[in-house]
Amino acid sequence: MSMVTDATHFGGSVELARRARRLCGVPLMRKEFFTSVGQMDESRAAGFDAVQLSLGTIPDPVLFDAMRSRAEAIGLEVVIGVHGRAQLDRAIQLGAEAIGLNNRDITTLELDGGTVRASESLIPLVPRGVLVISESGLRSPEDVLRAANAGANAVLIGTAVAKSRDPIGWLRSLREPVESC
Repeated sequence: MSMVTDATHFGGSVELARRARRLCGVPLMRKEFFTSVGQMDESRAAGFDAVQLSLGTIPDPVLFDAMRSRAEAIGLEVVIGVHGRAQLDRAIQLGAEAIGLNNRDITTLELDGGTVRASESLIPLVPRGVLVISESGLRSPEDVLRAANAGANAVLIGTAVAKSRDPIGWLRSLREPVESC
């Protein structure tokens, strides 16, 4: 499960994450507009198991490397978030073990209009053995199936679930098409 802790743009918080951690035992990944190495320690203390470090929101390579090193040193899994070919190439150069392919451009705070096409075009470029998460822009079971057929190991869906009148039913609707893969 992933949680966005950015309060300004997404209404999240570290406290909400702490509550989620107490309520469920699944692995928890923090998504945030990270700005400091100290946020890695904050993430671990809040109960996160992983962080997504997005190349588009952490443009300073020295800061990115320091965050990644600290996260790994304290036992956090690191997912490198990318949008587009240039960022994917950089993630591969960095030796990413897990890549989050964002179907939307987070740097523009694009909240809708994303599609699975970005994942479909980039997944074939990811080396074997790298975990691929198709993120955002998945609005239907068909989108999830497209991501799975393209080679995604997992999907990250937020807005579609949050806007659904029946989130549990919506999530259940995803199982049938994907189980047929």
